[in-house]
Amino acid sequence: MKSYKSIITIIVAFLAAGSCKQEVITLEAPATTTPSTPSKGNADFTKFVALGNSFVAGMQGQALYN
Repeated sequence: MKSYKSIITIIVAFLAAGSCKQEVITLEAPATTTPSTPSKGNADFTKFVALGNSFVAGMQGQALYN
């Protein structure tokens, strides 16, 4: 029974590895377009809201940053 489990495990591993398809990535030259002037659209940036207090100041991703 133990040998059947190992044979089945090996077969499943080969099938899983064989089902992966390799991707061919070709590098192309970037398009040369002139960048347009960015605009804020209809956004209103006149108010600023900060959440939290000094206890959590500088915390990002469970770590303290300057």
